[in-house]
Amino acid sequence: PEFYWPIADVFTWSDHLIGPSVIYAPWRLFLDPYQSYLGWIITTLILNYISIRWALRKIATRSPEIFISAIALTASFNPAVTIQISHPQMLSLYIFGPLLILWNYALSTKTEELKLDQVILLMALTLFNGFFNIYLLVYGALCTLIVLFLHIATRLSRKEWDIRLGKNLKASSIFLILTIGAIAYIYIPYLSALGVFGQRSTTQIIENLPKAASWLFNERGLLLPAPFGVDFANSNPNLIYGQEQSLFPGWFFLITLIYSIGNLLINRHKNRTIDSKRNQLRWLFTTAFLIIVTMNFHGFSLWTYVMNLIPGASALRASSRVVMIIIIFGSAFIALSSEEWSWELSLHYKIKFFTQSATILFAFLSIWIITSPSFSLKDWRLKTKRMTQQLIKNPQCDVFWLSKSLKEPWGRHIQAMHISMRTGIPTPNGVSGHSPKEGWPAENPSVLEANHWIQKTINNPVHKLVNRTEGQYTLCEINADNVNSSPMTTVVDDFQSKQKKSTTGN
Repeated sequence: PEFYWPIADVFTWSDHLIGPSVIYAPWRLFLDPYQSYLGWIITTLILNYISIRWALRKIATRSPEIFISAIALTASFNPAVTIQISHPQMLSLYIFGPLLILWNYALSTKTEELKLDQVILLMALTLFNGFFNIYLLVYGALCTLIVLFLHIATRLSRKEWDIRLGKNLKASSIFLILTIGAIAYIYIPYLSALGVFGQRSTTQIIENLPKAASWLFNERGLLLPAPFGVDFANSNPNLIYGQEQSLFPGWFFLITLIYSIGNLLINRHKNRTIDSKRNQLRWLFTTAFLIIVTMNFHGFSLWTYVMNLIPGASALRASSRVVMIIIIFGSAFIALSSEEWSWELSLHYKIKFFTQSATILFAFLSIWIITSPSFSLKDWRLKTKRMTQQLIKNPQCDVFWLSKSLKEPWGRHIQAMHISMRTGIPTPNGVSGHSPKEGWPAENPSVLEANHWIQKTINNPVHKLVNRTEGQYTLCEINADNVNSSPMTTVVDDFQSKQKKSTTGN
């Protein structure tokens, strides 16, 4: 929505949902929030790799272990995924391991062998991503819809109507019902807010979708750089534009994908079975379809239909993030193809050892980032602690505003949210897509502008969720650039009563 405060009983917002807390909470029992956050990041990324590697091993049973490890490594840690370290709500990808196995079963088995309990489990796991993030929910739903559409089309073409229930129908159905109930509880208020406060514009979403050139572009420093860098993007604004367009998946993924397609289309392997070729073709078709549906062709995209088909898809501003799921999805096709690589690499055990060692080394080097954004956590923590202490020393403050501070405005807003969490004092500071919508002041507004915005929010009758305070509050300003000398300024708007309002329940 277009506001962060004042909503009853809410201090700050986060787009992390319930899922990440299951991993974060145990760390938090013993460590401080910063250390626990690091523990959560490490645990999540390791689980992603374990989940995806386990799935690829199940899908490509005849592939050498070293190839499965290399493919899983570059699918889990490819640059298009690790760049989301700055959007960590996107990093909980371990549900996609089981989804890969179910997608493969729907694509590779004979149509009559796909049982109803497996379809229900697939739907439940797809919805289960909603516990982590709406992006993952929408992207997982898109993959599932495409896979099931292909399965149904195959059934119709072959006139196969027999549906087997499966032995786990009851358990799968209960799991689906519980998941639907929980996701509805989470997302119905979210979707209602979209109806009240408006959704992302279609133009904005389409602009941020992947472009063909974006697949070969990376603005961060890779050891093995992408074909297109920042200079190319700056000189070719018609080819690469929009938010988060660093979509290069790394050379290992790109080369093995091209190699796998070539091997399949020219049909070099005489020992390839009909089933193996059919399975690879279906995975290739669905991967290609995902790429086409989510791509921006000079302002035109089939994604507009997806936005109307999947609830909540119209809220995804950084629509280019779909690439990370496409890479995980496409890794299954590469893994299936790798079952046949060993025929060419096992002429002699020494050659095989050298080739496989070079494969895993190349996989590591292709995802290696040599330059990343950084900042001093020590300075951040010290400044946050000082501001928190000074805010607590001013009991008259009902609301606080963090002004100036740091080079990036969004950094100031995030720091204010940290202070709010520690003090329990609400703040109008916040960040979502860089700034709230509808009437938010300039990028670096004054406290008076922020106060005016608070007034507008409180007195707007359309904001049904707003906590009614009759406009009585004391707003305090923190100037973070001057923490050690009088950082606090109490501001009372002319239209406000100086009477301190009751903050019970806030």
